[in-house]
Amino acid sequence: MSLPPITTVKFSYTGTNNVPSYFDIEFLDAQFRGLIGSSSYDAWCADRDTPINPPAGTPTGGSFQITLQAKVYSIYELGVNSAVFPVLKIENPQNLDVVNWLFNQNFSAPGNGYTFGEVQAAAWELLGDPYAGSTSIGTVDPAKVTALINLALANGNNYQSDITDSDPTNDYTLLLLAPYRTDGVAQQPTLVQVKSAALGNFVWHDTNANGIQDTSEVGIAGAVVKLVRDLNDDGDFDDLNEVLAQTTTGAQGEYKFTGLTPGLDYQVLFMTPSGYDATSPRQSDSLPLSGVNSDGLVSDKVILSAGEYNQTIDAGFYKLAELGDQVWLDGNGNGQQDNQEAGVADVTVKLLDSTGTVIRTTVTDGNGFYLFDNLNPGTYSVEFVAPTGFLFTNNDIGSDTTDSDANTTNGKTGSYSLLSGDSDLTVDAGLIAEIIPAQLGDRVWEDKNANGQQDAGENGISGATVRLYTCVNNTKGVLVGTTTTDGAGNYN
Repeated sequence: MSLPPITTVKFSYTGTNNVPSYFDIEFLDAQFRGLIGSSSYDAWCADRDTPINPPAGTPTGGSFQITLQAKVYSIYELGVNSAVFPVLKIENPQNLDVVNWLFNQNFSAPGNGYTFGEVQAAAWELLGDPYAGSTSIGTVDPAKVTALINLALANGNNYQSDITDSDPTNDYTLLLLAPYRTDGVAQQPTLVQVKSAALGNFVWHDTNANGIQDTSEVGIAGAVVKLVRDLNDDGDFDDLNEVLAQTTTGAQGEYKFTGLTPGLDYQVLFMTPSGYDATSPRQSDSLPLSGVNSDGLVSDKVILSAGEYNQTIDAGFYKLAELGDQVWLDGNGNGQQDNQEAGVADVTVKLLDSTGTVIRTTVTDGNGFYLFDNLNPGTYSVEFVAPTGFLFTNNDIGSDTTDSDANTTNGKTGSYSLLSGDSDLTVDAGLIAEIIPAQLGDRVWEDKNANGQQDAGENGISGATVRLYTCVNNTKGVLVGTTTTDGAGNYN
């Protein structure tokens, strides 16, 4: 479940002498510290409405340290302001990107001409809290505060931290901490600068549907990719604020999401591109892809470290294929489908996979046509079942588009390798009528009374020679065969 991680944080406040930020904080959990890259960070107040309650006996405005539990959010999860902070709301969460730009410029560093108080005052104003009357930021120059606000608004809209470019001034993003006391009372929401992370890679046309980016396979441009978190663990990303960002792939199928918060879990949701039918099978090496839903494919959860650019989250898509054609009556037995030769209806046709297993069966329509569609790319063969009284004509004679592909003995074809989107409509079978040989014969006997009838008591003549000739117009033709009668005078 994508609930925010909970970590232990020590807040240090040194009063109006803070440099260069409002707080110094230290993350005490070793696991979380390992993800974000350090233990000590500069931090800023996100909302004046609720303070951090200092330990008892701390003088007003005095320095103090306090250790609290805190939930960790990305600044792009704007829903936390109503879901988690029902009382202490950040009034202008839409300006968190502007404030992120402001803090990334390090205006309060020594020699840059601004105090931490002026930067904090500008951040408050941008987030909807007037700074007037605050005693915790020292003396500030209103003109400088206004200048910082104007600079931030001019440059920070839609600002995105990015560790993947060559500009080191935009590497950092903001954690939003929601600290609370042991009694559950919420404390002041806090913004912490940490080095950002990024993820991305590639959406490609997986022509053989093997789930691996083969050398010849190209990227898919314009595919929609979403960065998501299943905040309520209901198995979808339809709820408020669960889609954190959306992009489309570039000309080579590439995509990336930058400015991500280390320590939080993310998932990537790939939407099926237009013209494609299905997602490739998951591979366990460099393609961390998991469950399929009705719209696309979602990755496993990924937890990024500070400064990490994960470029292993890919998705392959392919188009379904089809195979088929016609069973016809080869009237002249030449193994070719001539123009006048008609199809044969109701012939059983079987589709076999690469192991020879029958996976689908159909029958030809009224014109002898059949089709196996919606096939995944792969290797297939076809088996035709000859109707009673028919045999298969000679196969693989002449053009493949008009020949018969069924083996004369078993009705099976060779193998056909289909790639993404292939349509092979050349797999045919020709039928010929089965010829049942005729026979003639009977008996040679001794006609004792010469009446031309086999009367009782007239025995057959054994060993008589009988010759068979063709006959044309009652004229003896070519000798076809010779036999002799058996012991009873019979021949065949």
